[in-house]
Amino acid sequence: AILGTLVLIAGAVYLNWILFADGDAYKPGDYVSGGEAGNNGEKPGDDTSADSSDSYFALAVIDRSEARAEALDVLSKITTSEEANDEAKQNAYAEMAKIAEEIECESNIETLIKAKGFEECVVVIGNGKANVIVSGANLLASEVAQIREIVYTQANITPENITIIEKAV
Repeated sequence: AILGTLVLIAGAVYLNWILFADGDAYKPGDYVSGGEAGNNGEKPGDDTSADSSDSYFALAVIDRSEARAEALDVLSKITTSEEANDEAKQNAYAEMAKIAEEIECESNIETLIKAKGFEECVVVIGNGKANVIVSGANLLASEVAQIREIVYTQANITPENITIIEKAV
């Protein structure tokens, strides 16, 4: 079971990297928090094209993948450490399984939200909470309800623990 979980995690990280890593799309330092143009000489808000929004979502996915990869690397080191006791190793395996489950939930939720007509979205799940960033502005109450229902049914996170953020295109 542990080996299967590790294979699933490695596969998810690899697929994330293959599907979302575009060598020209992101260079460290090119963007600052919020997805606005940064070190390339542009003022925030100067770019009105859809590329800015697309870059934001691509960067968010890359950042999420990198953070997960780092966490999995640390946990993997714990599981292979000779100095770690059995309890620490079991906790690391449990955390790895939890991360794998969160990755799967995030992917499913993003797919379902996009199927509802949203152009782009990024979902981050952790500590019993979900943050959903969707493209667009002025979401209707029915759209918010749809997103919350998707998150609840896929990840069993209650609506009060779901934060929906609109990213204007």
